[in-house]
Amino acid sequence: FRFHIFYGWFGGDSWEAHSHEFGELVLVRRGTGFHVCEQGEYPISVGDVFYVKPNEVHGYRGMSNLAYCDVIFDPAIFLDPHPELQSLPGYQAILHVEPLMRMDHRFTSKLHLDGPPLNRAFDLIESLSTEYEDQYPGCEAAIRSLLVLLVTHLARQYAQPKSAQSRTVMGVAKAVSYLESNYQDDIHLDDVIRAACMSKSSLMRAFQQCYGTSPLHYLNDFRLKKAAERLNRETLPVTRIALDAGFSDTNY
Repeated sequence: FRFHIFYGWFGGDSWEAHSHEFGELVLVRRGTGFHVCEQGEYPISVGDVFYVKPNEVHGYRGMSNLAYCDVIFDPAIFLDPHPELQSLPGYQAILHVEPLMRMDHRFTSKLHLDGPPLNRAFDLIESLSTEYEDQYPGCEAAIRSLLVLLVTHLARQYAQPKSAQSRTVMGVAKAVSYLESNYQDDIHLDDVIRAACMSKSSLMRAFQQCYGTSPLHYLNDFRLKKAAERLNRETLPVTRIALDAGFSDTNY
């Protein structure tokens, strides 16, 4: 069962760099410190929430009464089976776009919670921890459901950006959500721009900065991925699968 939950309390100078095979969702519960990762090092404090991608090396330093919760899970098992999650721009922002823009934004576009939203996140994590520790019958189903609830809650909170950097992340995330939710349709760049609520120049620049390609090239790559998945599990003609994936030109 590819899930683990870890509570850390640190007050020393540093905690050595490490990595995990799975993704890590980190919520700072108390204190301050610096998160050290491949993109640099950035200050963190109570209420900060961020995602560490699988196998990414990271650690902490300069910790002052730092306490955090680390929810470790395999996103392919727990989140990928939920396309309704992937259609949420906030989900795309937290798990994909913000980590890719972290170095350029100097960690200023991370999610920060306080008040009732923070308490709600604490409650969900506590429920996850209880299910994980008690191991009662049905705990795996409960953990899957609670993790989806937690990620949904965080995605909703990120959908209310408070800084220019967060708004840029959300714009790119809206574009990605639109592309992935509507890839079977005839999509034009103007459609993506409207979905992102950004100017053409701002979207193209931010999307290139994040993914190293344009929105329409991203769309074609996503269509190819979806078509390849169907080819691996179905026996339909290639042309039929290509058309179903949104390709109108059979040369693809």
